[in-house]
Amino acid sequence: MWTAFCDLLADMPLSYIGCILAGIPAGYLLRRRPLAVRTANGTASGIIYALLFLLGVSLGADEDLLSRISELGLRGISIGIACAAGSLVVVRIFSATLLRSSGGENRQ
Repeated sequence: MWTAFCDLLADMPLSYIGCILAGIPAGYLLRRRPLAVRTANGTASGIIYALLFLLGVSLGADEDLLSRISELGLRGISIGIACAAGSLVVVRIFSATLLRSSGGENRQ
């Protein structure tokens, strides 16, 4: 598992890792400012939605993918749904665990 993580880091451009590492102390310093935290969370959510939309545009514009969509068929759709469902389950487990360990209430 550790080697897989190291391989992942090796494949990431240094600027990605630098941005993440720079954000950690910035978040730590701003954690006591509710407006800054709300702004950062809202901005991050908006950017994620924009990136997902642009990913959809990119996929929709891929003629090779669209021409092979019938080959992917039910198997491709099943894999996509399974990945999304698995991600939701893992997020639910981790958020419940983190909320329990931090003493927070589980928001539904």
